[in-house]
Amino acid sequence: MMRLKTRQISALTLATLLIFGFQNCAKVGTNGINVESLASSANADVSPVDTAIPGTPGDGEVPVSSGGIEKMKQSFTVNSTQKIDILFVVDNSGSMEYEQQSMASRLNDFIQIVAGLDWRISVTTTDPKSSVYGDGNLVALHGSTNTFIMDSSMDQITAQNVLGQTIQRSETGSASEQGIYATRRAIERSIASTDVRKQFIRPDAALAVIVISDEDESAYNTKNSGKNLISYIDYQFSNRKAFTFNSIISRPGDTNCLNGEGKTEGYKYQELSKLTGGIIGDVCATDYSSQVKAIAKEINKTAKAITLSCAPVDLVNSPIVVTQNNQPVANFTVSGRNLVFADELAPGTYDVSFACAK
Repeated sequence: MMRLKTRQISALTLATLLIFGFQNCAKVGTNGINVESLASSANADVSPVDTAIPGTPGDGEVPVSSGGIEKMKQSFTVNSTQKIDILFVVDNSGSMEYEQQSMASRLNDFIQIVAGLDWRISVTTTDPKSSVYGDGNLVALHGSTNTFIMDSSMDQITAQNVLGQTIQRSETGSASEQGIYATRRAIERSIASTDVRKQFIRPDAALAVIVISDEDESAYNTKNSGKNLISYIDYQFSNRKAFTFNSIISRPGDTNCLNGEGKTEGYKYQELSKLTGGIIGDVCATDYSSQVKAIAKEINKTAKAITLSCAPVDLVNSPIVVTQNNQPVANFTVSGRNLVFADELAPGTYDVSFACAK
């Protein structure tokens, strides 16, 4: 459906993760360590994922299934560089026409915020069909016909301009918006590609996806499932890929947005963001600058994160334990499947014990 909107969307929300390698999941015993809540409501336009403090059951704690729990041990390696691959999945349907007219101006400071990281950035759209700009195909960068990947070697001013102009789409894509499907196809294409696009998703880099859409995932097939996407990434990268999915959407229950410019509630996107510890932003918000400040604070946290093979459960009886050389490492919070550390971890190998639902 094409319709002209009268309000501007929020500032683009992003999250980046410090790269960690994962290996060797096994059943083990656990010891106690305190975990704090990551939740923060400093800005109404940005919704951190709910978390729960051990001993205080809450909405953020994953319920234990009827099958019980399985205690796990996961080893990971912290590298000296912070590599992050960032994929923007942009709604280019007719219902986003107004926002697309000024999309470039809403990305101010994005490159500045990720400065210092070894980043790569590519863009695709929510269109599930187009062989040029949809179906997970990376779109050509502004001013180029055969360049699809930006990287941190670029001049910041140039990179900011190219990113903004690339995300601001001129075409009108399919009204069947499918951001999760597009993410899956972009990863599949990167793995299978024989050209430069294969270089986008690096095996030793974290992956952050940022979806901007006023509608929820519109299909219900295997590749439209957030949980299936997580399983696919875990399988393809042997549980070594840190992954967050961030959503700028019509947030479920946000009647102001839905009565204004939001088209459908983004339940599927919200669920995937919660599962991966991503950020949930408001596509109907008019205040851009305040969101950028809130996002920057979250980046400082998520750049020091690791991704577990599951969202930990039963935190009271099976507290999470992180050790290096048999010495406990504390001061971290839980956000979905991610552990976010207060301080950067020194390079080396770490072990984490936790519990998963069977």
